[in-house]
Amino acid sequence: KNKNKEIVKAPKIYFVDAGIRNYFLKNFSSPEERPDIGSLAENFALAQFLKQTGFLTEIKFWRDKNGREIDFVLQKENQITAYEIKWKTRIAMKDVAHLQFFKRNYPEAEAFLVSLEKPNLGLATIKELDFFDLR
Repeated sequence: KNKNKEIVKAPKIYFVDAGIRNYFLKNFSSPEERPDIGSLAENFALAQFLKQTGFLTEIKFWRDKNGREIDFVLQKENQITAYEIKWKTRIAMKDVAHLQFFKRNYPEAEAFLVSLEKPNLGLATIKELDFFDLR
């Protein structure tokens, strides 16, 4: 198994400015009315990562051959940090299953779950953040 092939450059297109994204989609609805709120949350997270790290950190995502995915994997030198982004308040264990799998396969990596509120799941290997912690 080649772990290097699992961490890949993101095939998604992100807009650091969500207003431009919304303009192209012709959708300025409130967050609770948006079917694409998960993508907007990922855009926000990406903007925060870029603001904090500049362009010195590679920002990728992770997907294994079984389709498990992690939204963002930041790599700087030998340091790997994984972030799973969830725009919701109620987090279930299934929401962190891919992150737990990632952490088992990359034990040296830091792993974060980012959601609207810290769910306090009590997981020893995954740190919990809310979106305000990214600022």
